[in-house]
Amino acid sequence: MYCTKCGALVDEESLVCKGCGEPHGDVALRKESELKKFNEVTDDESSKK
Repeated sequence: MYCTKCGALVDEESLVCKGCGEPHGDVALRKESELKKFNEVTDDESSKK
C-alpha cells in the first residue's frame, strides 16, 4: 500500500510510513478516533461559553 500523505510504499504490517511518519493501520484508526473525541469535547466546551 502507499502512504496517503507522501505516496511512499508502506509495508502492510507497518504502523507508520518510513518516509514521513504518518500513522497507518490500527494506529491511524486509533488516532482518528481520539481526534474525533477531542473535537467533540472542545465543541461542547465552546458551546457552553
